[in-house]
Amino acid sequence: MCGIFGFVINSESGLDLTSCRRILIDLFHRSEPRGRDASGLVLVSSKTAQVYKKPLPPDRFLSDSGFSEFDTFRSQQIRAGLIDRDTALKLAHKDNQYDMATLKEFMGQVGLNLVEVLTRIGEIPKLS
Repeated sequence: MCGIFGFVINSESGLDLTSCRRILIDLFHRSEPRGRDASGLVLVSSKTAQVYKKPLPPDRFLSDSGFSEFDTFRSQQIRAGLIDRDTALKLAHKDNQYDMATLKEFMGQVGLNLVEVLTRIGEIPKLS
Protein backbone atom coordinates (compact mmCIF):
# COMPACT_ATOMS: atom_id res chain seq x y z
CA MET A 1 0.00 0.00 0.00
CA CYS A 2 1.01 3.58 -0.38
CA GLY A 3 0.02 6.83 1.20
CA ILE A 4 -0.79 9.45 -1.39
CA PHE A 5 -1.44 13.12 -0.74
CA GLY A 6 -1.51 16.35 -2.67
CA PHE A 7 -0.22 19.81 -1.89
CA VAL A 8 -0.75 22.53 -4.48
CA ILE A 9 0.50 26.09 -4.18
CA ASN A 10 1.40 28.92 -6.49
CA SER A 11 3.30 32.17 -6.21
CA GLU A 12 0.18 33.90 -4.87
CA SER A 13 -0.36 31.47 -1.98
CA GLY A 14 1.61 33.59 0.47
CA LEU A 15 3.53 30.57 1.81
CA ASP A 16 7.27 30.84 2.23
CA LEU A 17 9.67 27.96 1.66
CA THR A 18 9.86 27.11 5.37
CA SER A 19 6.05 26.85 5.65
CA CYS A 20 5.86 24.67 2.54
CA ARG A 21 8.56 22.42 3.94
CA ARG A 22 6.71 22.03 7.25
CA ILE A 23 3.46 21.18 5.47
CA LEU A 24 5.16 18.59 3.25
CA ILE A 25 6.92 16.96 6.20
CA ASP A 26 3.63 16.79 8.10
CA LEU A 27 1.85 15.25 5.09
CA PHE A 28 4.61 12.67 4.65
CA HIS A 29 4.33 11.65 8.29
CA ARG A 30 0.54 11.45 8.09
CA SER A 31 0.74 9.27 4.97
CA GLU A 32 3.14 6.80 6.56
CA PRO A 33 0.52 4.51 8.18
CA ARG A 34 -0.98 3.96 4.73
CA GLY A 35 2.20 2.68 3.13
CA ARG A 36 5.87 2.13 3.88
CA ASP A 37 7.08 0.44 0.68
CA ALA A 38 8.10 3.57 -1.20
CA SER A 39 7.85 7.35 -1.05
CA GLY A 40 8.00 10.07 -3.62
CA LEU A 41 7.57 13.69 -4.42
CA VAL A 42 6.63 15.45 -7.66
CA LEU A 43 7.52 19.10 -8.12
CA VAL A 44 5.55 20.69 -10.94
CA SER A 45 6.40 24.05 -12.46
CA SER A 46 4.89 25.77 -15.46
CA LYS A 47 6.96 23.70 -17.89
CA THR A 48 8.26 20.60 -16.10
CA ALA A 49 7.47 17.92 -13.56
CA GLN A 50 10.37 16.52 -11.55
CA VAL A 51 9.75 13.12 -9.95
CA TYR A 52 11.73 11.98 -6.92
CA LYS A 53 11.01 8.43 -5.74
CA LYS A 54 12.76 6.02 -3.44
CA PRO A 55 12.02 2.53 -2.17
CA LEU A 56 11.94 3.93 1.37
CA PRO A 57 9.25 4.59 3.96
CA PRO A 58 8.38 8.29 4.42
CA ASP A 59 10.52 8.74 7.55
CA ARG A 60 13.62 7.49 5.72
CA PHE A 61 12.70 9.40 2.55
CA LEU A 62 12.65 12.67 4.49
CA SER A 63 16.00 12.08 6.17
CA ASP A 64 17.74 11.08 2.95
CA SER A 65 18.72 14.21 1.05
CA GLY A 66 19.96 12.71 -2.21
CA PHE A 67 18.17 11.16 -5.16
CA SER A 68 19.50 9.26 -8.11
CA GLU A 69 18.19 7.59 -11.22
CA PHE A 70 18.83 4.28 -9.46
CA ASP A 71 16.32 5.10 -6.72
CA THR A 72 13.58 5.76 -9.25
CA PHE A 73 14.51 2.66 -11.24
CA ARG A 74 14.35 0.44 -8.15
CA SER A 75 10.96 1.94 -7.17
CA GLN A 76 9.65 1.07 -10.63
CA GLN A 77 10.94 -2.50 -10.24
CA ILE A 78 9.05 -2.84 -6.95
CA ARG A 79 5.81 -1.56 -8.50
CA ALA A 80 6.22 -3.97 -11.42
CA GLY A 81 6.64 -6.86 -8.98
CA LEU A 82 10.14 -7.66 -10.25
CA ILE A 83 11.87 -7.29 -6.88
CA ASP A 84 10.83 -6.83 -3.27
CA ARG A 85 11.49 -3.74 -1.14
CA ASP A 86 14.40 -5.22 0.83
CA THR A 87 16.18 -6.26 -2.36
CA ALA A 88 15.58 -2.81 -3.88
CA LEU A 89 17.06 -1.08 -0.83
CA LYS A 90 20.18 -3.25 -0.97
CA LEU A 91 20.60 -2.74 -4.72
CA ALA A 92 19.98 1.04 -4.52
CA HIS A 93 22.55 1.30 -1.74
CA LYS A 94 25.08 -0.55 -3.87
CA ASP A 95 24.14 1.43 -7.02
CA ASN A 96 24.66 4.73 -5.22
CA GLN A 97 28.19 4.04 -3.97
CA TYR A 98 30.75 6.60 -5.03
CA ASP A 99 33.46 5.74 -7.52
CA MET A 100 36.16 7.57 -5.58
CA ALA A 101 38.86 7.23 -8.26
CA THR A 102 36.63 8.86 -10.88
CA LEU A 103 35.52 11.58 -8.45
CA LYS A 104 39.10 12.37 -7.50
CA GLU A 105 40.19 12.54 -11.14
CA PHE A 106 37.25 14.80 -12.06
CA MET A 107 37.82 17.12 -9.11
CA GLY A 108 41.47 17.46 -10.08
CA GLN A 109 40.45 18.38 -13.62
CA VAL A 110 38.12 21.15 -12.43
CA GLY A 111 40.49 22.38 -9.72
CA LEU A 112 38.53 21.33 -6.62
CA ASN A 113 39.65 19.47 -3.53
CA LEU A 114 37.64 16.24 -3.23
CA VAL A 115 37.97 15.97 0.56
CA GLU A 116 36.82 19.57 1.03
CA VAL A 117 33.84 19.12 -1.31
CA LEU A 118 32.72 15.87 0.37
CA THR A 119 33.13 17.44 3.82
CA ARG A 120 30.91 20.36 2.83
CA ILE A 121 28.30 18.01 1.33
CA GLY A 122 28.32 16.01 4.57
CA GLU A 123 27.63 19.18 6.54
CA ILE A 124 24.41 19.95 4.65
CA PRO A 125 21.52 19.60 7.13
CA LYS A 126 19.20 16.66 6.55
CA LEU A 127 15.46 17.23 6.22
CA SER A 128 13.48 16.23 9.28
